[in-house]
Amino acid sequence: EIGEGFGKMGLALLAFIYGRTLLKLLLGQGKLAQRLLPDYIPAIESSALNRLLAWLNRTHIYFGIVAVAVILLHIGMMDFSRYRHILFFPALLGLVIWQGVFGMFLTLRYSPVELKKFSYLVHAQFVTGIAIGIFALFGHTLIDD
Repeated sequence: EIGEGFGKMGLALLAFIYGRTLLKLLLGQGKLAQRLLPDYIPAIESSALNRLLAWLNRTHIYFGIVAVAVILLHIGMMDFSRYRHILFFPALLGLVIWQGVFGMFLTLRYSPVELKKFSYLVHAQFVTGIAIGIFALFGHTLIDD
């Protein structure tokens, strides 16, 4: 039951983290928003939402670290070895570690510039978060009674 609690906490943290991305899209901020909708002018001009986004940007790293740790605890406590034959679980584990490692390279003070550029390219992919959600959903659907 403790492992399930970590799973629910991990889900909430991921929703929080990717909620930041959705808010950035809504406000037309960030490179993803500029690539998707280059001439987009946000219908909402709210200083409260901008302050919220600034706070989310400052705390993103901490929530990300906790999310990776909690998800890995969930996987470990639910006995990964019992489910590793289901392809979704190794793929999900790889994506979570991927996000954590490349996010870490972005925050290290002494990372080489080339590594930081590459890390940004592979860490800041919204599709990775979508894949984590899909793999987790299908994996849990296969094992839940």
